[in-house]
Amino acid sequence: MAIKVKKVGKETPPTQRVQSFIGNTDFVAGDIIDVQASLLGCVAREATIICEAGEDIEVRFNAHQRVFPEINDNQFQGDRGGERRLDWDNPVDIIDEKQETIIVAADQTFTLPKQVKNIQVVSVSYAPRIIVHT
Repeated sequence: MAIKVKKVGKETPPTQRVQSFIGNTDFVAGDIIDVQASLLGCVAREATIICEAGEDIEVRFNAHQRVFPEINDNQFQGDRGGERRLDWDNPVDIIDEKQETIIVAADQTFTLPKQVKNIQVVSVSYAPRIIVHT
């Protein structure tokens, strides 16, 4: 699993940021496309996947999560109402496989009109295009 970031130019206003990713050039199967980092901290309001003849892709939206484990340095900490301490130095990347997979077949276009932070590419053939914008 590689996390792919393709940043837009800083001069682009936050409400006009658009980025395009091409299969087998910008990403391959198993990669995570970090949309939020690519759009310089903005989440995409919409994602569109375009598959031409002979192309298909299977993805999960917002499946990648970075969690910070709790530090358990005192076994009685919770009993006394102490605050939880998180290990900010050792984040763990997880994939929420409960998220629904979307399959876009050849000669189809799929648009997700919801906020997108990241996209997990489950499988890809040839060079479908993913376009995200704020």
